[in-house]
Amino acid sequence: MSALIRKDKSKSLLDEDTSISDVISEAFDNVELTTIGKLCLDARVSKSLTQDQASNLLKVRVKIIKDFENGDQIDLPGTAYKIGFVRSYARLLELDSDLLVKAVSYTHLRAHET
Repeated sequence: MSALIRKDKSKSLLDEDTSISDVISEAFDNVELTTIGKLCLDARVSKSLTQDQASNLLKVRVKIIKDFENGDQIDLPGTAYKIGFVRSYARLLELDSDLLVKAVSYTHLRAHET
Protein backbone atom coordinates (compact mmCIF):
# COMPACT_ATOMS: atom_id res chain seq x y z
CA MET A 1 0.00 0.00 0.00
CA SER A 2 2.75 2.46 0.91
CA ALA A 3 4.38 1.77 -2.47
CA LEU A 4 1.31 3.31 -4.10
CA ILE A 5 1.64 6.59 -2.23
CA ARG A 6 4.10 9.27 -3.27
CA LYS A 7 6.54 10.64 -0.72
CA ASP A 8 4.41 13.73 -0.16
CA LYS A 9 1.46 11.39 0.49
CA SER A 10 -0.83 13.81 -1.29
CA LYS A 11 -1.28 11.78 -4.48
CA SER A 12 -1.60 8.16 -5.41
CA LEU A 13 0.87 6.84 -7.97
CA LEU A 14 -2.11 6.18 -10.19
CA ASP A 15 -2.62 9.64 -11.56
CA GLU A 16 -3.08 10.84 -15.12
CA ASP A 17 0.61 10.28 -15.97
CA THR A 18 0.96 6.77 -14.58
CA SER A 19 -0.32 3.44 -15.86
CA ILE A 20 -0.94 0.24 -13.92
CA SER A 21 2.08 -1.35 -15.65
CA ASP A 22 4.29 1.49 -14.40
CA VAL A 23 3.17 0.82 -10.83
CA ILE A 24 3.80 -2.91 -11.25
CA SER A 25 7.25 -2.22 -12.72
CA GLU A 26 8.06 0.02 -9.78
CA ALA A 27 6.96 -2.70 -7.38
CA PHE A 28 9.33 -5.14 -9.10
CA ASP A 29 12.14 -2.61 -8.65
CA ASN A 30 11.79 -3.15 -4.91
CA VAL A 31 11.72 -6.96 -5.02
CA GLU A 32 14.77 -8.70 -3.64
CA LEU A 33 15.71 -12.37 -3.66
CA THR A 34 15.34 -12.48 0.13
CA THR A 35 11.71 -11.39 -0.21
CA ILE A 36 11.02 -14.03 -2.86
CA GLY A 37 12.77 -16.68 -0.77
CA LYS A 38 10.78 -15.71 2.32
CA LEU A 39 7.56 -15.98 0.33
CA CYS A 40 8.49 -19.52 -0.72
CA LEU A 41 9.59 -20.43 2.80
CA ASP A 42 6.25 -19.28 4.20
CA ALA A 43 4.34 -21.16 1.48
CA ARG A 44 6.36 -24.34 2.11
CA VAL A 45 5.80 -24.18 5.86
CA SER A 46 2.07 -23.54 5.37
CA LYS A 47 1.92 -26.72 3.27
CA SER A 48 3.69 -28.59 6.11
CA LEU A 49 6.64 -29.51 3.89
CA THR A 50 10.21 -29.74 5.15
CA GLN A 51 13.13 -28.70 2.98
CA ASP A 52 14.07 -32.39 2.72
CA GLN A 53 10.59 -33.32 1.48
CA ALA A 54 10.56 -30.49 -1.04
CA SER A 55 14.02 -31.47 -2.27
CA ASN A 56 12.92 -35.08 -2.74
CA LEU A 57 9.79 -34.03 -4.64
CA LEU A 58 11.74 -31.67 -6.89
CA LYS A 59 14.78 -33.95 -7.18
CA VAL A 60 17.22 -31.20 -6.21
CA ARG A 61 19.74 -30.89 -3.39
CA VAL A 62 18.46 -29.46 -0.10
CA LYS A 63 21.15 -26.76 -0.41
CA ILE A 64 19.39 -25.39 -3.51
CA ILE A 65 16.18 -24.91 -1.54
CA LYS A 66 18.01 -23.47 1.49
CA ASP A 67 19.95 -21.01 -0.66
CA PHE A 68 16.83 -19.93 -2.55
CA GLU A 69 14.79 -19.41 0.61
CA ASN A 70 17.68 -17.45 2.18
CA GLY A 71 17.83 -15.13 -0.84
CA ASP A 72 21.23 -16.45 -1.95
CA GLN A 73 22.21 -17.35 -5.48
CA ILE A 74 21.29 -20.92 -6.29
CA ASP A 75 24.05 -23.23 -7.48
CA LEU A 76 22.68 -24.54 -10.75
CA PRO A 77 24.64 -24.67 -14.03
CA GLY A 78 22.70 -22.14 -16.07
CA THR A 79 19.81 -19.75 -16.35
CA ALA A 80 17.49 -22.35 -17.87
CA TYR A 81 18.02 -24.67 -14.89
CA LYS A 82 17.48 -21.82 -12.43
CA ILE A 83 14.25 -20.77 -14.13
CA GLY A 84 13.13 -24.40 -14.24
CA PHE A 85 13.79 -24.76 -10.52
CA VAL A 86 11.90 -21.58 -9.65
CA ARG A 87 8.96 -22.61 -11.83
CA SER A 88 8.84 -26.14 -10.35
CA TYR A 89 9.19 -24.88 -6.79
CA ALA A 90 6.41 -22.33 -7.30
CA ARG A 91 4.12 -25.02 -8.70
CA LEU A 92 4.90 -27.34 -5.79
CA LEU A 93 3.99 -24.53 -3.39
CA GLU A 94 0.91 -23.59 -5.44
CA LEU A 95 2.25 -20.10 -6.16
CA ASP A 96 1.99 -18.23 -9.46
CA SER A 97 4.98 -19.71 -11.28
CA ASP A 98 5.00 -17.14 -14.11
CA LEU A 99 5.01 -14.23 -11.68
CA LEU A 100 7.72 -15.79 -9.51
CA VAL A 101 9.94 -16.51 -12.54
CA LYS A 102 9.51 -12.91 -13.73
CA ALA A 103 10.37 -11.54 -10.29
CA VAL A 104 13.48 -13.72 -9.94
CA SER A 105 14.61 -13.00 -13.51
CA TYR A 106 14.09 -9.28 -13.05
CA THR A 107 15.99 -9.26 -9.76
CA HIS A 108 18.81 -11.32 -11.30
CA LEU A 109 19.12 -8.94 -14.27
CA ARG A 110 19.09 -5.88 -12.01
CA ALA A 111 21.85 -7.37 -9.85
CA HIS A 112 24.08 -7.76 -12.93
CA GLU A 113 23.48 -4.16 -14.06
CA THR A 114 25.11 -2.68 -10.96
